[in-house]
Amino acid sequence: MIHDTLDQYTKIIEPSTRWWTDALARKRPVTVLNEIAKNERELAREVEKFTGHEGADVERYRFALERR
Repeated sequence: MIHDTLDQYTKIIEPSTRWWTDALARKRPVTVLNEIAKNERELAREVEKFTGHEGADVERYRFALERR
């Protein structure tokens, strides 16, 4: 479940990252950037809770945790 959730989150964030990078390059206003950054920090704190986990399925999501 952890791996799948992180994978889904990545599929959401990657396109939005391209969108706001493009918007900034074109000097378009990006009013949601502060909110996105706040949410990213909150998610990072939550994900950190799993980095020391040594359950039976840890290898299934270790890669997803390491690449974030």
